[in-house]
This record gives sequence, structure tokens and C-alpha cells, in this order.
Amino acid sequence: MKNFIIKKIDWDKEKHGLIWQCIDVFTQEELVYINKQIATSVVPASAIIAAYQGQFLSSIRDRLAPIVCDLYSSLRQEYKNEGISVFADNDAYSITYYKHCWTLTHGLNCTVDVHLQAAAQGLNYPIHPDTENKLLSFLVYVSPKEQEPTYFHQGDKEGMYKEQDPDPIKTVPWKVNTGYMFIANDLSMHSCANTKFNTDRWVVMCTIRATL
Repeated sequence: MKNFIIKKIDWDKEKHGLIWQCIDVFTQEELVYINKQIATSVVPASAIIAAYQGQFLSSIRDRLAPIVCDLYSSLRQEYKNEGISVFADNDAYSITYYKHCWTLTHGLNCTVDVHLQAAAQGLNYPIHPDTENKLLSFLVYVSPKEQEPTYFHQGDKEGMYKEQDPDPIKTVPWKVNTGYMFIANDLSMHSCANTKFNTDRWVVMCTIRATL
């Protein structure tokens, strides 16, 4: 079973929490399959307002699910070691089952979702941390070769746009088959946009979602 490279990014944890870069996520056969799905997809006009959820990639999900579920427990431990509280630690949210349960199995106590996602030309999505029901967020850039990366912001700027952020913005540079991973928390502020290129922006979104 192919695994991929995961490296913690050396950013100020007080400003950005913890973010991991993921490299060489998909096999060449998977990339060919993904690009075939993209070639036959039509991105609706509404994808200029919010990203378009494309085809579910069930065969890739079957490979990734045990990998990301296994990673989850080790990432939770790193957050704990660094003194960073994630949303699952907060009793105010309706996911208290996961406060102490870090061992996840797709179909048993969580759902792993893997699908294509497109941002149409002109999309400028505001800053957000991801919702508490996303136990883990994992995104991989897939098409085209040049596009805008995800932007990471410091401080509570939820609802603002990247152009309104006066502070330095971090990125995981756009490269096909490379992406990032984090567990949602008050510091995981990020935004996405497609305002610089005349192409649609395609990624694969993998999430672990709470079911209990």
C-alpha cells in the first residue's frame, strides 16, 4: 500500500497552529484517473462563490482511509504535546466522543470522504478555520500545473478576505500531488482563491468526519 511523505511545516505555532506538508500523495495511476475525471467534469458558474464538490473517488478513499485514520492519533498527540487545543477538545461542540477517542476507523466511528473539488475562475473564498465536524482536513493540489495555493492566516480573521489581511500570509506552494493536512482549531485560519489564472483550480479534498 503506497504511503506518502508528511512533514511538519516550521511555522510559528502561536500564529498558525500545526500544519503538515504532504508530498507524492497519489500514484501515477491515480493521477491519470483523477485527470480523466477532471477532463469530463463541468464546473458550474456557482463555483465562483463557493468551491464545487466534484466526483467522489471511492477507490482512492479505500486506500487513504486507513492511512489518515492511523495518522489522526499521532497528530492529536502532537497537538497535545504543543499545548494546542483542537475543536474536538472543546466541550462546547457536539463531538465530545472524540475528546478522548483518538483511534478512528472508517465506517465504525468516523467517515473518510475523498472527492474532487474545483474553484472556478474568480472565486475568492473568505478566511475560515474549517468546522468541528471535520476531524482532519487533508487537501492535495492536482490540476493545473500552476495555480493559487491555499493561504494561511494568523489571528481571528474569520470572514475576512485575503486582501484584507494586514499580516504576513503563509502558503504551501502549489505543486501537483502536494498538499497539506491539519486538525481544525482556532489557529487553522485559511482561505482559497482563483483570481490569478485563467483556469479552474482542482484539488482533491480528503476529510475525516465525525459520525458520533
